[in-house]
Amino acid sequence: MASAVNKLASQRHPLCQPPHLQLRALPPQRCWTPHLQLRALPLQPWTPPPAAARPPAAALEPLPAEALPSREMDMNNLSRSAACARQEEKAAALQEAQGVVRLVQVLCYCDPAWSLELLQRAAPTVERLELLYAREPHLRAVHAMPRLRRLRVYCDDDAVHAATPELGALPPGHSGLRWLHADHLPRATLQCLLQAHGGTLEELELVVGTPGKPSLPWPINCSDLHSLLGWCGLRALRRLVLWRGAHKGRACREQRAAVRAALPGVQVLCDVCDRVLGEEP
Repeated sequence: MASAVNKLASQRHPLCQPPHLQLRALPPQRCWTPHLQLRALPLQPWTPPPAAARPPAAALEPLPAEALPSREMDMNNLSRSAACARQEEKAAALQEAQGVVRLVQVLCYCDPAWSLELLQRAAPTVERLELLYAREPHLRAVHAMPRLRRLRVYCDDDAVHAATPELGALPPGHSGLRWLHADHLPRATLQCLLQAHGGTLEELELVVGTPGKPSLPWPINCSDLHSLLGWCGLRALRRLVLWRGAHKGRACREQRAAVRAALPGVQVLCDVCDRVLGEEP
């Protein structure tokens, strides 16, 4: 019986053997490895891809006049003070005048020296000016302002009318007036001013009368306005407004007809007949 058991034990199934007894040598396997041919490639410098073409930049257009910064000074109050008054305020105004664009209500008779210096300080940049009771030095300072476009000038000084200053040609670099309102300028001074700006002046407003008594002075009495304007070479003029102190309808119509004949293509108006509204300088 014991021999039979031993025989069965020696004949166990291979899967019943302990794990360390189940190892067996496997037949060698043939593994195929492809033959690799490696070679060094030359290094190429790296270049970034070309950027997409940008559309050309739009040209910068100048800002419209209303969008530009504007510096204005109104001298109506300060310029009415005497030469010995408000010295600190006047000194401050002289500093502020540098770079001003619009300067109005400059009265010259109270403190002529200060108002003249004010004009000289503002001269490089001022484009719009209102000058009242101007004297000859003030008129010459205005004549030298290179960027002046609009000018309202009132001159009722006996010394100026006696001297009748002639201004001459514009200095080099002057751009020329576009708009002028002239009130009581001496006749010779007005003629010089119109001739100097004849190539640029587009609108002219004159305080002038119609033909009257010979004893009445200029500009209350004006019998040859058409001749005066015709000799000034107003090549750019397109609008003329005649401002009246006293008005006679028939004399006004005759004067305007004569001026239209001397200035063909120019609109000639009367502030009374045509109900023209005044403009700001």
